[in-house]
Amino acid sequence: MLKRLSFFLASWLLVFPFLLKAQDTKEEYEVKTESVTEDFEYPLRLPFKLGKDHKGNVYLENGKLILEARTDSGIARYVTFDTPKEPEEVFMEAKIKFIKGKHMGLLFNFEDWDNYGWVLFSVDKRLSVGFVKDKELYYYVRDIPLFKFSPYKWNLVKIAQTLKGIKIFVNGYVELTERRPPVHGKQYGFVVLKRGSMAVDELTLGYEVVLRKEGSVYARVFGSGIVLDRFHVLTAYHTVENASKVFITLMKEEKEDTSIEATVLYHDKKLDIAVLKTEQAIPLSFPVPYAIKRTGILPLGAYVFALGYPLIHAGMGTSLKFHDGRISSKVGFEGDVSQYQTTIPASPGYSGAPVFDEKGNLIGILTAKHTLAENASYVVKASAFTSLLDLIENTSFPQQSSIQNFNIDKQITALSPYVVIIKVQ
Repeated sequence: MLKRLSFFLASWLLVFPFLLKAQDTKEEYEVKTESVTEDFEYPLRLPFKLGKDHKGNVYLENGKLILEARTDSGIARYVTFDTPKEPEEVFMEAKIKFIKGKHMGLLFNFEDWDNYGWVLFSVDKRLSVGFVKDKELYYYVRDIPLFKFSPYKWNLVKIAQTLKGIKIFVNGYVELTERRPPVHGKQYGFVVLKRGSMAVDELTLGYEVVLRKEGSVYARVFGSGIVLDRFHVLTAYHTVENASKVFITLMKEEKEDTSIEATVLYHDKKLDIAVLKTEQAIPLSFPVPYAIKRTGILPLGAYVFALGYPLIHAGMGTSLKFHDGRISSKVGFEGDVSQYQTTIPASPGYSGAPVFDEKGNLIGILTAKHTLAENASYVVKASAFTSLLDLIENTSFPQQSSIQNFNIDKQITALSPYVVIIKVQ
């Protein structure tokens, strides 16, 4: 939603890890790996499209996938492999060999023919790697010699990507280490060019996530949220996107009190807002003490504050954090009218944090910050997501804040139990 100049705040992974370093932390963690291997026997585990078209022919033969190109532009086949939002590693591994022709390769992070990554092998043992972004072609390397490659024999090739970089392996040898390309599709496959043909065997697609333990629940992403009623919680959508499991954790006296599993009930990806529904009732007093500011726009300079759980795994721990600031613009990134820009400092883990005005009204949800500006964070206005809240059945929200006459200290005390940690596996 915020394009190239902003970053989302959900993950415990820091975008700039050299800025903060946790001291003397001992973390429990568990590594989870998911993968699927295609042996190209019937029935296929992965839905590769077989058959002929004007570009060529793709078929199975003796447990191998065969691609035959009939044009110079070649023929490609790819499949979708869903991964979590921020895995430690995503990898693609397969055996490939030339049957005839001069160029064959792999496609990764494929979104469409305007945005994808590619690895290309030539029959004269050379490697080219790059990506296409918004139709523009970029090279990492072009026609560099391959050290361990036999064109007409099976070659084990692997692409391994982390949040920071990419490595290309050929027969166990690292041929390239580079920064990760700025393309984010979830399709992977093969391409053969200029009337050539290739064979593919034993494809494996997989990912690895590290689940960190905080309290009784292992999670890979930590965010913040605000309780709406006995069964619903509001947060940022990117925090829970592609989650296999979601938990909301209530705090009591700066310690974890209760973790409840939840699911995404409603979401608006463009706004970056999600409503979660818990599997059991949330053990708090209701109705909530705040009101939701459904109409009106706060003026420039209006006082606002956020409550949430930033940087849990960078030394800040699980005590609730308070940050305040001012409305610095009535519109958000690139003039987005669904957002405010504020001076509230924002860090990873603050995604989904509720933002209140001086009367204890919920005025929005913190979702992102600007990476090139200090204290420039973006808050999705409550007035923008009221239609999402109206979808919740059998509930009503207070029309007036019960804490509007409290000072800020007392407001924080009243609101704190309703601000929760979002944990995602």
